[in-house]
Amino acid sequence: MWERIVGVLFVLLGIWQIYISKRYGHHVTKHGDASTSSFSLLALADSFYLGVMFVGIGIATFFMQF
Repeated sequence: MWERIVGVLFVLLGIWQIYISKRYGHHVTKHGDASTSSFSLLALADSFYLGVMFVGIGIATFFMQF
């Protein structure tokens, strides 16, 4: 029972993280200039991969394969 609730929460958190990463990527490409941090791309990639991992963990937890 709790595994399914935690699984759904992780999937939702991962989807939200991927959405925020995509939105930040669009913001950086439109408004980024020379003063934009050089670590922005690294932060964007890490944020996206974290969202993918959350979705994967959520699916695995939901189906109790973790």
